Amino acid sequence: PDGLRPTHLTWRRAQPGDVDGVVAVGAAGAWFHANRVVGSAFVTVEVPVGDLELAEKILASARVADGVDPRGCAVVGPDGSPGSDAIADLATASEVAVCQYVVGPDAGPNLVGSYRLLGVEAQELLDAVRAAPVSTAAPHPSCGPVGNWLVLRFDEGAAEVRLQVASCGQFVLDDGVTVRTPTRPTCGDLLVGPLWVAGFDGTTGPVCAPR
Repeated sequence: PDGLRPTHLTWRRAQPGDVDGVVAVGAAGAWFHANRVVGSAFVTVEVPVGDLELAEKILASARVADGVDPRGCAVVGPDGSPGSDAIADLATASEVAVCQYVVGPDAGPNLVGSYRLLGVEAQELLDAVRAAPVSTAAPHPSCGPVGNWLVLRFDEGAAEVRLQVASCGQFVLDDGVTVRTPTRPTCGDLLVGPLWVAGFDGTTGPVCAPR
């Protein structure tokens, strides 16, 4: 019902027939969907009739990322293990980009959210990764890279750590040299703000599920 509608934005992959425009929804045309195709995405802002100008302002701010987003996260990734820049060789960090991906059967952009940690928070995350215990877990032989991934890019790629948050796969922090067992500071505490993962099992839940 209109009385319970909040102003919000949603997006999905663009499909044939999607067009820019404004469409009335709800009763008596009190609410509207303002739609826009932006690159490969179809973006919708739902607002009450008096906020159509706000919806247009929001849609006008949308940009197509040219390979990476404003925080340095690649729009497509990850693919296998990181390079050989071991996190153990990085003593300090002033900035971390936390990137979330959903990897599935479809090719193309799969970055779904990101944010940046600076200063003390970046150093605390680096310390937490380095303190995580070394893992002896082996990859499941029938599991590919599907599901949610967190990629931690320290100091603009000086070192990178990848974590597959899925019931199928190798649930480890991988820096390209050493694999470690994820901890709450390196998984669940990072799933805040624009990042969200649903569906946990007995292995991933204790350290990744929201508190």
